[in-house]
Amino acid sequence: METTVEHLERYGKFVKSQSAKYADLAKTDIISYVKKFTLGGSDAGIMLEVDPFSSRQMRMDRMLGKMEEQEDSYILRRGHANEPFVASEFSLATGMNVIDGESYVNKDYPWISCHTDRTIIDKEFNSVPLEIKTISRNGKFNASEYEWGKGCKFNDNGELLIEDDTIPAHYMAQCQLYMFMAKTDYMYLAADIMSDSNGIRIYKIKRDDEIVNRILDAMTDFMFNHVLEGKDFPSQAAAEISPLAVDEKNMAVADKQLETLITTYKAIDAELNELKEAKEDVSMQIKALLANAKGAVNSFGKTLCTFTKTISRRFDSKALLNDHPEFSSYYKDCAPSYILRVK
Repeated sequence: METTVEHLERYGKFVKSQSAKYADLAKTDIISYVKKFTLGGSDAGIMLEVDPFSSRQMRMDRMLGKMEEQEDSYILRRGHANEPFVASEFSLATGMNVIDGESYVNKDYPWISCHTDRTIIDKEFNSVPLEIKTISRNGKFNASEYEWGKGCKFNDNGELLIEDDTIPAHYMAQCQLYMFMAKTDYMYLAADIMSDSNGIRIYKIKRDDEIVNRILDAMTDFMFNHVLEGKDFPSQAAAEISPLAVDEKNMAVADKQLETLITTYKAIDAELNELKEAKEDVSMQIKALLANAKGAVNSFGKTLCTFTKTISRRFDSKALLNDHPEFSSYYKDCAPSYILRVK
């Protein structure tokens, strides 16, 4: 997808809007703030739909504030704290100097920004990125798409004897984007696999322009055809379904799959209605117990709930059009929509 002047202008307006909306966030969490209008290295795998932990819809929802950013966790903190150790082990194994990482932007793709964990000064004095991962074994570890190779082999002088680039697909995508942004033909990834007592594993990743172009196209499509348009991504399940044949009245002829889905839909709908009624009943009981109280706390003083009076002020468009029907044609917004009603 080619970047145009129109793209740049539309994106500029989006950045201005998001910057104003999340101005307070910039004061407390600059990383989360930047994610509100840019895509980074960890998003590359999401855009190619190879990330096992996130999806394009989830990333879009986080960018637009419909979903909270990933909370801090022990695993994330451990990974960050472990970076200096892994960097030191990499330098020990390869003899290459490791310095702080660098930030990268690209004038043709201002919606993409990257910051590498570390930068290597190789033996030809080139600066290349080093990505660092701290990995725990889990149920997905041995799946082929998340496979880790045995790593490169170096001799005692730090000379590379055997190359290995077998890393999970979402990390490969991340490295490919880093190489594009850093304008390098290769980089290294160092992984500390916590259950491996043989030391860190080192992988040499070479640039693949075909993958790079797919990432750039996917990120541009994500930003301009979905985020700026407010257009959600179809669910994976829906995307894989082939439409049914229709009869002369343009009615789909149901097969067993559709009949099963409709039965499931009805069951879920009935359950939701029951839950809604149960929730309302519990809500009324809580309000009765609170009476005129402003809320409730537990025995430790922690607030459990609040109960406040609010006055809702809504614009009564129906009353306006009844009083002034001549306004109707000026404010009608006609847009197609599809409503599903299950019988």
